[in-house]
Amino acid sequence: MKSTTLRVTVFFVLLLLFSVFPIPNATAALQSPYWLKPGAYVEYYANSTPSRPNVFGGGIYYHWDDCLANFGFQRIRVVFNVTDVSNNWALINVTVILYGDPSLRWPFSDVDAYYRATCSPPFTPINTTPYSRNNISLVDADYGKNLTIKGAYRINLNTGTVYSLDGKPYGHTFLFGLYPVTNMTYITTLNGTRLRFEGVDILNSTTYVTYYRNFTGPNVMMVSEPVNITDPSGAKAFGRTMVLFNPGEDVSPGFFGVIPDLEASVEIYALTVADNMDNTLKPQFSHGKLVKAAAPGVILYRFSYPKEESRPNIQASASPPASRTWLLALLALLVLALAFLGKRR
Repeated sequence: MKSTTLRVTVFFVLLLLFSVFPIPNATAALQSPYWLKPGAYVEYYANSTPSRPNVFGGGIYYHWDDCLANFGFQRIRVVFNVTDVSNNWALINVTVILYGDPSLRWPFSDVDAYYRATCSPPFTPINTTPYSRNNISLVDADYGKNLTIKGAYRINLNTGTVYSLDGKPYGHTFLFGLYPVTNMTYITTLNGTRLRFEGVDILNSTTYVTYYRNFTGPNVMMVSEPVNITDPSGAKAFGRTMVLFNPGEDVSPGFFGVIPDLEASVEIYALTVADNMDNTLKPQFSHGKLVKAAAPGVILYRFSYPKEESRPNIQASASPPASRTWLLALLALLVLALAFLGKRR
């Protein structure tokens, strides 16, 4: 009888220990953010009109029916609308609007694109001019003062993986759940190639400025390995993907590069842009440490969610607080000691 009692006691103690000290490489289900409810939306914006005249401030690489186009723009707005959350899946509608700048001369005053001449554009261009660049036949098109691209995609709330509506996975969402990155071996795919994070830095003392509000630390800056992107002209663009994540709000204040959410929904597989805030708000340092800077890429502009939802206290920590951990460990050891003392009687 005593032996049976001992085995039961040891079983529960081991169960307690494994809950405090997780097995390495064990994966836990992703916790959905408090704000992810139908009707919530997250909006990003970037005004990238450069100081030099007649140059594009930003660009996207856009897939459509196996055709690749490179669009130049001056401003961009990206809106994610949560339309349904059920059965551990979220359905998100996406709207991307590209803007020209009326103060600049044509074609820089309008959204401009070039793509392979053998491709058919997904919309009727205002005017097209065939020409050759790097010995590749291309078509240049002026799409007017703005261009709107719409789509939708799904997020698996157990893993954070985004899927196109036809079920193709593209990597982990950039909207939430980016830290800790225990479940991710890669953040996205670029033409079938896995693109991994190369650096993940927790910035406890750095405040990042957005249009929505300032995000104090801890913030998590995540940077991918370098990647080459070949545009329709055959030229290669070298760059990295960067995303800033705030664990307290469980949302990303800004990002650029290869974005899984955009590729799965609207076929945009790369976004290059820097907001004017990056130039007007110079990074501020104190004793050699960055204390204030603008968020990167497209910057959080509006963030709306059902107000009855309470905001959890999420910190950038991959393990429980030390005091709680050791308290539970000592309790487990005490139970073990009592069990063995009971066996000796």
